[in-house]
This record gives sequence, C-alpha cells and structure tokens, in this order.
Amino acid sequence: MNNDIFLSLLNSKPLDVHKTSHYKEVRECALDIISRSGRVKRLTKEVEENMMTLLLDLQVTHNYNPGVWTALSMNRNNYSAGSRYNELRISYKPLMKCIDILLSLSLIDMYKGWIDRSSGKSFQTRIRATTELIDLMNEWKVWRGMAERSDSFETVLIKDREKYLLEYEDNEMVVEIRDKLQIINAAINNAHVDLNITIDQWKEMHEIIARDENKCAIDLTKTTLYRVFNNSNVNADWLLEGGRWYGGWWLELPSEYRRYITINNKLTSEIDFSNLHPRILYTIEGCEELIENTDIYDISGVVHIPAQGEQSFRFNVNTHSGRT
Repeated sequence: MNNDIFLSLLNSKPLDVHKTSHYKEVRECALDIISRSGRVKRLTKEVEENMMTLLLDLQVTHNYNPGVWTALSMNRNNYSAGSRYNELRISYKPLMKCIDILLSLSLIDMYKGWIDRSSGKSFQTRIRATTELIDLMNEWKVWRGMAERSDSFETVLIKDREKYLLEYEDNEMVVEIRDKLQIINAAINNAHVDLNITIDQWKEMHEIIARDENKCAIDLTKTTLYRVFNNSNVNADWLLEGGRWYGGWWLELPSEYRRYITINNKLTSEIDFSNLHPRILYTIEGCEELIENTDIYDISGVVHIPAQGEQSFRFNVNTHSGRT
C-alpha cells in the first residue's frame, strides 16, 4: 500500500450502527439492491435492516465528504447479539451478506483490514460508496435527512478498566442519568443545530481532521448525546468515575470552527471560563480579592496551585483512587 492510499484511508469514521429510518423510500431502495444481486434466496428481516443501516451511513458520509471512508470490523466477536449497545441488532452474518451484495454490484469500494508494518498498528476494513450507489439512492429519492437515530440508543455506556464495554443491570443512578439525557436530547432534536460555513471551509475543515487520527469526519446527523463511565466494576460502586459527554458532532469540531455553530439559524457564542477550578477554590475559601488582576497560579504567600491538568484532576476526585 503506497503512502497516498494509506493517508486516504486514515480519513475515516466508524460505521454508525444506530442509524435507522421509517421512510419507505429507504426500505424500498434496500430491497431493490438486495433483489438485483440475486444472492439472497430467503430474505430475512436482519439482512433488510442491516442493508438500510449501511446505505444510510454510506449516503450520509458521502453527502458530507465523498473522500471519507467508513471503518467497520470484520471480526465476528465485535457483534454481540442481545447487547444493550447494539439495539438495532447489527449482527455478523447479515452484515457480511450486505457487504457482499454491495461489492457484487460495484456499489462500494473496499480495502480489507491491514497492519501497518512500520508501526505494528492494525486498522479495520474501510468501505466507501461509489458514484453508482449514490445515483441509485438518488433515483429512489433517498437523502440524508431520512437518516434517524434509533429511539432505543443506549446513552449510558460503562467500561471496565481495560476499556471494554460492560453489560450491566440498571440501578437508580443509571436511570436518573438516562432520564436527564433523554430530556436534553429531546431539546436538541427539537432544535436545528447546524454549521454555517462555505463548501471551501467544509473541505478545509476535513483536511484538518484527516491529519488527526484521533478525530472522525463530521456527521451533522449525529446529535444524540451519551455519557461514558470508565474503570467501573459492576460488583462495587461502579458508576463513580468519568461520565464524559460524547455523541454530538459539535464535540468533534476543530476549535477554530466552533464559532460557526448555529441553533435555529442563529449564531452562537462559546463561553470559556478561564482558570475555572482555582477560581472556584478561592471563592469557596472567601479569597476572591487575592485573584484580582494577578497570576492565579502564582500568588505570593499562597500555596502554589498545580498546573492545569493536575489541579483539574485533584479538584474532580474525592478519593485517593481518583473517583469523581
């Protein structure tokens, strides 16, 4: 694999298994493609639903940036049946059947998973819609606005110390967190959150994103927030660490583009509280006058405050083990 192809494949996003649609055009398009292939003797609901999810994700990705690839695992073990994190029941065999159908009709390009010999790092398989697939979906009048987020999408994710997702039983804390997220997500979904930039700015933004392997292409249909709790143990106090928010496309934006976010066609402003944690500490102790017009990290006669990363950590934990 030459370097240009390698860099192109890095410009990718994971398959969004939570995309669905109630529009008949999407279902009819999926059924048409399955029928054209002649590779399915007995159509199952799983193949039909998996094909719809694939088509929606490929079409949305192409619409926002035709150069972006979709990364997906070809490992059977990564598709857990009955998992709360896989509510659309994306399963290995039906998904592989859909990939095979799309390949047979030349509706997708694909690079199988590989290992980069220079770094030893492994990469998942990449797929991307061809012009033929986009033309076919256009014939069925399928467009990105028909892509929806599943109502049963799990918004409370819990990981163990090895960063693997844990299956768990709900408790009062989980239910409360999920209920609050439902209210917030409902408010977001009732608004129109967009990015007011030109086509050239959109391309430039994705060029920046492509250079950072920790960032994914922006998908403006991803507006559902969820929270991730880490280092958890379902046999102990297992929902006390982490809780960071993820999911909204605006969280993935390069900082210089945040000022272009609009809500219901109105411009927004990002409020940044400078030195928030030490200011809270001084205020709690009634020492606000010490931090006026001075370096908050170096005040004569006051114990030195650690650098931002360390003091932020100390402020947000309540035990020696680092639990928040």
